[in-house]
Amino acid sequence: SGTITYPITEDSEDESDPVEHMEVRLFTVYDGLRSSGVSQSQYKASTQILDKGSLTTSIEGAPTVTEGGTATFTITLSNAANEDVLVGWATKSTGDTLGFGETAEPDADYTAESGTVSIAAGSTSGTLTVQTTDDTLVESSETFVVTLEEATKGTDTPPEFVPLGTYFATGTITDNDVAPDGVTVSATPRMVAEDEGAADLSVTVSLDGAGQFTTDTAVTLKFLGHTATEGEDFTAPDVDIVIPAGESSVTTTATFTVIEDNLFEGDENFRLSAVPSTLANSDFDTITIEDNEVSPPSVTLSITPVEAAESAQSVSLEVTAEFDGAATIPVDAEVEVTTVGDTATAGDDFETATAIVTIPAGELRGTANLDLTVLDDSLDEVDETLTVTGRVTTLSGKT
Repeated sequence: SGTITYPITEDSEDESDPVEHMEVRLFTVYDGLRSSGVSQSQYKASTQILDKGSLTTSIEGAPTVTEGGTATFTITLSNAANEDVLVGWATKSTGDTLGFGETAEPDADYTAESGTVSIAAGSTSGTLTVQTTDDTLVESSETFVVTLEEATKGTDTPPEFVPLGTYFATGTITDNDVAPDGVTVSATPRMVAEDEGAADLSVTVSLDGAGQFTTDTAVTLKFLGHTATEGEDFTAPDVDIVIPAGESSVTTTATFTVIEDNLFEGDENFRLSAVPSTLANSDFDTITIEDNEVSPPSVTLSITPVEAAESAQSVSLEVTAEFDGAATIPVDAEVEVTTVGDTATAGDDFETATAIVTIPAGELRGTANLDLTVLDDSLDEVDETLTVTGRVTTLSGKT
């Protein structure tokens, strides 16, 4: 086999007959020096030349619409035709490689589709629309392209093809989402016992507002002391997490350790703070450590020595104040002690004396010296007694 090629001449005439015929005929077959005739049933072939004339079709417009809106494009003819013109068009489809300058994704940022616009005889234009997608992503303006596929005139078979002029147009989609400027953090459980030891928190970090980013958002969870003190009441490492692109929140597990002590200090709390690397505003949630100590019900006093001679004049008593029970308190406790008469009488047998005994923060007991002056007399009397009493006057500066 072999091929025969003939060039077709392009002209600008709008010919009355849109379809012209060309025929190619074979005459003699030469085989070396010999020749032979050609079968009458196979000696010719024909083809059709479709008129282009001066009629062309183009797509116009570069519409800019807010996401969720409809982009309208206009298809125009160079001049009115005497028959209907059908123009096929299409956008990119899912999975197609985006062309130069295209950034919008089909079926994500707009509805990928194709169709046909019919321009009635005597008219010079028609329109097509592309529906854009209203999403919650914070993004820059994006572009997409509508391309004309082919245009035909009339209903003949085969139809008359209309040449394409400007065969593509670009639409722009503008964003309508507000970028989050911070995060919100929520943790559970909100309370743990002091003797819990290692504890896990389920932590959800969410972007503020309805928008999401097209890139990951890095967040660091930090445990910060408040009424509880890091290193004394708890320990915890920072936790790095990521809110994925296109997502509004992420949930993770954060582990910390509660340090148990014997202080009666009431419930204390610390803050779990979420600090985003790229946003202005952070947030925190409060976690409470429930104290497991019982408040000391009272203070017991003891003194030494417990006996002094009437002639002793001045006696130094060592007074010890001790909390009942095993719990201590996190502040200094001041106990005011005073000598009180029993069978001995103040002013006759001794002079009233006072002292302050301090039980240091975190300790069970404290001591102080009480200087007692014994008064000598000439009375022949039985042994007499006096009492040392006390009351807690100050806790953290409060009487």
